[in-house]
Amino acid sequence: MRNWIGLLIILALPLTLFAQNRKFGYVNTAEIIQAMPEVIQAQQTLEQYAQQLEQQLQAMMEEYEKKLSELQQNQDVWPDAVKEIKVKELTDLQMRIQEFQLKAQENLQMKQAELMQPIFDKIRTAIEQVAKERGIDYVFDASTGVLLVMPPGDDLTPYVKQKLGLQ
Repeated sequence: MRNWIGLLIILALPLTLFAQNRKFGYVNTAEIIQAMPEVIQAQQTLEQYAQQLEQQLQAMMEEYEKKLSELQQNQDVWPDAVKEIKVKELTDLQMRIQEFQLKAQENLQMKQAELMQPIFDKIRTAIEQVAKERGIDYVFDASTGVLLVMPPGDDLTPYVKQKLGLQ
């Protein structure tokens, strides 16, 4: 039993020393993101892209409504073969609309990632630079709510904002 306790003390000692020699800090990335003008531009670009997709979807929906109305108006006049073709056209168009909606959603998410990744990279680089300049070994993101107690002296958010030219 004493051997186990001695072994635990020997193993725990370096961990304790490791934790004591490290400096920790935190940053609020949500606050930084909100302050960046690049985010506003990215949001505007994303909104324009979403509007283009919405316009395409609206055109497809209008085409569907037109064909449906035409079928309803002429179903008593058209022969069965023509009605079958028109119903198939409607079904195909409906499937294309559903596929378009799914693809548009995927494309919108990809566009958002494409627009935001350079911003996230810029923030990460600034955080790394500030941490290095201030001798911080580990930086936590306070915007995720992981930290419950945050002493104001260790908040790197103002320094990162300054590094990004946001103040």
